[in-house]
Order: sequence, then structure tokens, then C-alpha cells
Amino acid sequence: MKIACFLASKESLGDVFAPVGFSASSVITKKTINSSTPIPVLSIRPNTTFNGITNRVPVLVNNIDLLSVQDTVYVKVILNPTTLTGAVFAAVDANSCVQVDTTATAVSGGTTLTEFYVAGGGKGGLNLATLVTDLVLGLNIAGTVADVITIASAKTAGNSDTLADIQWQEFQ
Repeated sequence: MKIACFLASKESLGDVFAPVGFSASSVITKKTINSSTPIPVLSIRPNTTFNGITNRVPVLVNNIDLLSVQDTVYVKVILNPTTLTGAVFAAVDANSCVQVDTTATAVSGGTTLTEFYVAGGGKGGLNLATLVTDLVLGLNIAGTVADVITIASAKTAGNSDTLADIQWQEFQ
């Protein structure tokens, strides 16, 4: 008699945890976009620790919005920029495993996820979850390097004050 055993399982976010929704914005720190080179407006990343242990909470970015007060601006959403000059990441709140930055002054490298324009006096945004399916932010295997999403903007004509916000879900 031969007996065989087989087990199949699926690792995913679906149907296992109820996600917790969060958001962050640059509403307190609007950026004046005065350069034709994209300037970071808002960035998020998972913290390396959460509740005192290495952070392994999957973070699924859902929506990104940008408001341009005066003139039309070009918007670029970047995954894992190689340089984020002057970034100071701080906790979103005690219940979130994500950190936010609104102080960075320059960005370079990384992978461009999407690009779009926002008309002056208007709002533009996108549902990132449908654009890039299954993009989950997390840490490297050693738990020392976190994925970063940056919303950057550049002027197309005159200077414009911009505000950004980003929403995500954490599968805690």
C-alpha cells in the first residue's frame, strides 16, 4: 500500500484579516512647487518595528490625491526612490505601523508607478490599488529596509501650492 500526502495553501491578504484603514496628508505642510523637477510632497513607509517587534504588517496603498491651488502641476508616484533628501519620517499614530514624511526636498531614482497632471485650482487622484494590483509595502527579509511610496510634483507653468493625501490599509 502506498500513501501520499499533499497540502496546498495560499498566502495572500484576502479573507484572512480585516484590514484597518488609515490616511495621511500634507494639509499642515503644503508645498510650493516652484521647480520643473519633481519635488516630494508626501511619502509613507512601514516602520521597522510595530508594538515592539519587527514589523511584518502588510500595507496596501489604495488611493492617492493631490490638490493644486494655482497652476497645473505634473504628478509622479514613485516606489522606493533611491534618494529622498531631507526626509524625516514620523509615526502616523500609535495604532498604525506606517510612518509619514512631508519635509523631503528632493527625490531621485526609484520606480515610477504612474504619472498624471492636475489642473490649477483642481484635484487629481487615482485608485492605486486597481492600477498596480497587489502592491504591498513591507520590509526586506532582514527587517531593516522599508518600501517607500512618494508623491512628487513639478510645475508646468507658474508656481503652485500643492497638498497631497494617501490612503492605505494595514492587515494587522
